[in-house]
Amino acid sequence: MTRYVVIIVCLISVTCLFAEHAGKAKVAAVMGLANGASIGLKLNSDASTNRDCYINAAFCQNSDLLMAGINYEIRFNHTKHFYTLLIAGIDYFRVVELFGDPGGGNSEDKDKFDSGLMPHVSGGIGYKTPVGKNMHLYIELDVGVKASIGNINIGLTM
Repeated sequence: MTRYVVIIVCLISVTCLFAEHAGKAKVAAVMGLANGASIGLKLNSDASTNRDCYINAAFCQNSDLLMAGINYEIRFNHTKHFYTLLIAGIDYFRVVELFGDPGGGNSEDKDKFDSGLMPHVSGGIGYKTPVGKNMHLYIELDVGVKASIGNINIGLTM
C-alpha cells in the first residue's frame, strides 16, 4: 500500500510542476475495468477559446489490475453543456498473468504479475452542468488505447 501512496504523491507532484499557470482544479471518480480516482489542474485560463486543457493524474485498482497514469486532456466545448475530449499520456500498469505457468503451478505459487508502461490515447464525450458559482458537475465517457480501455468519469471542476 505504501508504494501506491508514493506513486500517487509522485503523480500529483509532476502535475503541480506543469501547473504554473493553472486555474481550476478537478476531481473525479473513475469507473471502468479498475475503479479509482483522478485529479487534474486546468492549464489555460483564457475564457475566449472553446478549449479547456488539463493535466491529470489517475490511480485505479481492482484485484487483477493496478493502473496509475498522467495525461494531458483537451476539452472542446461545443455548447454550454456538451464537449468532446482528446487525451494523451502514459500509464503504468500491473496485471495478474492470465494464463499462469504453462508447465503447471503448485499450491505454493503466488499470483504472478506483469507490469509496464503503456501509452494512453483516448477520445470521448462529456456533459457538464453548473452546481454552484464556478463549480460544475461533469460526466464523461472515454475509450481508447490505454491500460483500462474505457472509463466513465464523474467529477467536479472547481
